[in-house]
Amino acid sequence: MRVRGFLAETRRNGLIVNPIDGAKLDSLIAELYRIPQDVFDTARSTMGLARDQMSDVLSQED
Repeated sequence: MRVRGFLAETRRNGLIVNPIDGAKLDSLIAELYRIPQDVFDTARSTMGLARDQMSDVLSQED
């Protein structure tokens, strides 16, 4: 995190940030894509999200 004051600001706002490097992030994303569809569907159902709502949630993260 090279933005001056970013981590201090997140702490003031009660947010937790754990910086990781790009290779680790790539690894985590690849792991998420390996989640079987039935497990993903069960998790989505448990959270009460319909398929279109899940798309909305994911698109807001961009």
